[in-house]
Amino acid sequence: MTKKIKLLAFSALFLFFSSNAFCTGAGIQIGKVPGIGFVKDGGNSFALMYNVTGTLRFSRLPMTVGAGITARPLGTYHGPLLGFSAFADYYILDVQAKNTWSIFSGIGVSGRVIFSLYNFTPFPEAGIRLFAGSSWTFWDGYLELHTQLNVTPSLLFKDDGAEFRIEFPLEVGLRWHF
Repeated sequence: MTKKIKLLAFSALFLFFSSNAFCTGAGIQIGKVPGIGFVKDGGNSFALMYNVTGTLRFSRLPMTVGAGITARPLGTYHGPLLGFSAFADYYILDVQAKNTWSIFSGIGVSGRVIFSLYNFTPFPEAGIRLFAGSSWTFWDGYLELHTQLNVTPSLLFKDDGAEFRIEFPLEVGLRWHF
């Protein structure tokens, strides 16, 4: 079993480094995540969450990946929530609109595990991200200020079954290109 894991890890690293995929930008973004969930009994639930995410932007692949912390300070049944999230975005459209201003759009995947702070019950969630945004580079192209709006349909797995959710994260961030 460990030989298979080592072979898989070596293959992934070989593929990563042989494709010349390396990051040229690293930064942080903050977001406000309003969402609505549709439960089995026909009801719905509204939730407002916040996230802080570290991001990496690749130069040769049109991708951005990130991981961070998600929180909902006020809770209903499960109380305040705190969790970890990750995403990978693929840019389908990345156009320089004018000199240092760009617009972009694409698709990605996201996942997170959130925990109730009352009883530490984990709630895993997975979904896709459809996004559009704009970025402005300044300080001789070393800094990038970006904003992005996502539409994220996902499944949240709770103790009483799965819940279909649609979220609309609005994220603003600053990325340093090196």
